[in-house]
Amino acid sequence: MVSMDADDQVSADDLWWSWAVVASRAGPSADVKVSLDEHQHVLRLDHGDGWLRMQRMRGGRALLWGRTSDSPVPLRRSPDDVLRGVPDWVASDAVRSSCAEQAPEFLAWYAHGEWDTNTTDRWDDSLHLFDIMRTAPREDVRAARDGDADHPLLVAARGAAPLASQDSMRRRLATQIHRQMRDATEVDRGLPDRPALLVQWLRIARPAYAFHHLVRSEEGVVKPIHTVPRLTAETTRRLTAVLQQIHGDEASDDSGAWLVARVRYDGVRVTLERAFDSLPAWFKAEPPSLGALAWEMRQRTLRWRPPWTSLLP
Repeated sequence: MVSMDADDQVSADDLWWSWAVVASRAGPSADVKVSLDEHQHVLRLDHGDGWLRMQRMRGGRALLWGRTSDSPVPLRRSPDDVLRGVPDWVASDAVRSSCAEQAPEFLAWYAHGEWDTNTTDRWDDSLHLFDIMRTAPREDVRAARDGDADHPLLVAARGAAPLASQDSMRRRLATQIHRQMRDATEVDRGLPDRPALLVQWLRIARPAYAFHHLVRSEEGVVKPIHTVPRLTAETTRRLTAVLQQIHGDEASDDSGAWLVARVRYDGVRVTLERAFDSLPAWFKAEPPSLGALAWEMRQRTLRWRPPWTSLLP
């Protein structure tokens, strides 16, 4: 990585708002097209065969990537070419999508008040693209940055893409959180291992063979995951309905509800194991999603949230 001299480049904030002002005033042009992708918080500039993209991220970070007009277009190029060796957060969804479709030749990122790049040679060749943004009047840039402009594009430009919403970051977070959940200690809620509703279900269903049945909770909804050996569809449906009721009855406004559970029937007795705070060794299945975990933790008071909660987006 090469750190670029801050004196040679404007700050990400100044560049973003200069660009946004130009985009808000740009009319139809065959040579220059400037726009904002509000969904991904990406400003776009296309000039002849050259193009430039900038994504604004939360926490004062930004990404900048593109191609110059005199670049040879490769016949075949890996989407990861310009992403090799970059920090995890730099490989955002927008950058990855662009790499797959347009083959950018330079990439830079802004964090902690400075720009860095892993493509210094091509970055230096691209600086003429910035001249278009520098045409924005400074007073208009200040008004846009201060929130005094009411143009729809400038209002939308006040947003920023959250780091944790990017697929690459979410995958990394999920791996870290699920690993910590595997090591977490379960806080005993003092619940019976043979709930009355489950025993009643057994008396009515009368399963013909022993089994174990895994479920997880997704935003308060119990979903069957894995049963060995497989139960009939009707038996599974009724068992899930019973577990849904137990899940709701055992939930507390203070300590929350269980995340995953296992029903075990040995041919005589039926038992229910639950996990409110961890992923036990017996839960060998896809863990709850980050969204489901965040939803559940919001239902609990702070003292009932496990340590891994601090990692949730």
